[in-house]
Amino acid sequence: MAIILLWLLAATFALSTASYLAFNKRRREIVVNRFFKRRRDSGSRTPPRSLSPEKKGSQEPPSPDYSDTLPPSRRFTLDSIPGLKVPLVPEKKRFIPLDVPYDAVDGTAFTATGFSTDDIKALGDFPDYATLSGVPLPEPYPEFDITTAKPRPYRPLRWAYHQTMSLTKMEPDWWLELEDTYIKRVKQRCEIFEKVGHHVLAGLPGSELACKELMEMCLQFLCVRYPHYFNLDKENMKFENKILETITDLKTTPPLHVIIQNVPEDFGIMLRNPETGLYQLRAGVICSALGWNKPTDKPIQRGSWGLEVDQPLYMPPGDPHEKYRESQVPDVSLDRMHLRVDWQTLRRLPLSGAVVFNFKALFTPVAEFRDEAYIPTLLLKVIKDGKKNLMDYKNTWHTEHVVVPALEAYEREQVERGVVEREWEPKTLDESPWFPGWEEKWRRQQGF
Repeated sequence: MAIILLWLLAATFALSTASYLAFNKRRREIVVNRFFKRRRDSGSRTPPRSLSPEKKGSQEPPSPDYSDTLPPSRRFTLDSIPGLKVPLVPEKKRFIPLDVPYDAVDGTAFTATGFSTDDIKALGDFPDYATLSGVPLPEPYPEFDITTAKPRPYRPLRWAYHQTMSLTKMEPDWWLELEDTYIKRVKQRCEIFEKVGHHVLAGLPGSELACKELMEMCLQFLCVRYPHYFNLDKENMKFENKILETITDLKTTPPLHVIIQNVPEDFGIMLRNPETGLYQLRAGVICSALGWNKPTDKPIQRGSWGLEVDQPLYMPPGDPHEKYRESQVPDVSLDRMHLRVDWQTLRRLPLSGAVVFNFKALFTPVAEFRDEAYIPTLLLKVIKDGKKNLMDYKNTWHTEHVVVPALEAYEREQVERGVVEREWEPKTLDESPWFPGWEEKWRRQQGF
């Protein structure tokens, strides 16, 4: 979970700083001058050092103030909701405090995206989140069969390889992706929660709206995307999961518990502190872990990867599985080697203004790469020639004594069969994060 938190904090700081500097010319000049160690000409606001002998060196600027940096408002979407009376916004808005539940404050307190608590109460349960967020609901997926479903074969391999966010626009149909490990994975996640509790699931005061909103958006997505497996009874607030053969009472089950019992994804919920404008991790469900000025209608996605022995999902410090990372176990077999991809999406919730980072761990046997064009050569290039600090971060060494010979054999086969050109220079594939012919293989494995 520490790596995920660092990723969130780093991204939050970078994007918050960028948005702040974009709107604050004075602060931008200070930061640029300090970054490049450039001396500015003295001006009326900066007395010459010779006239200020009591000041030793330049003073540090005050901490950045993001309190007036807000995400784009989505309140205009209320005009599209039939039968909803939209009151006028006061000239000076009062924001819901960070640590106070939304339904415990005055009805004229507002969220970061411009909705008052009165607006939220008027919308009720399961409002039209597609309209509110600007992100359409997914298309139904009638051919989906949970017993044969495979995740899309994410191969986020790049060369030349350097660490970047590698962000792309999120595909609304694939925000939440189910596969044939669904029953096993949900059970595993629930067992982890039963064992370690708040270490993987928790919500601080003030996160209630965001948790409810996220849960409702997840259930809406599942019911539209997989209508033959999920059903929502809004009148009685019951959610039916035909895969697990369960019915959840949404009136009595906390939102994060609904999520962990039905959605095999991890979620980190960041909320804006109205006093500082900074975003803080306030709630989350994170079972598979080894303030942004981002609009709600522009969610993004990315993937990270590593090589693992077996399929470790939750591995806190001291876990017995860590021993595999300490050495190259001589008798470990290729069939235990997996590419782990953490496929991640990032989006802002429309009502609460929370930023939600979600991801799921996907494991692919390395042997699958044998018939995937260019993937063995590209992965070999990254393992052999990637910068040492990046490969140390990837922690691939403990698998390389088995993986590298297998990839070299696959590479020779692909060259001999003409699948890969003999003189091909490794580079990021045009189809990234996929590979040529991925969809045909993916559909064939699922039987359609």
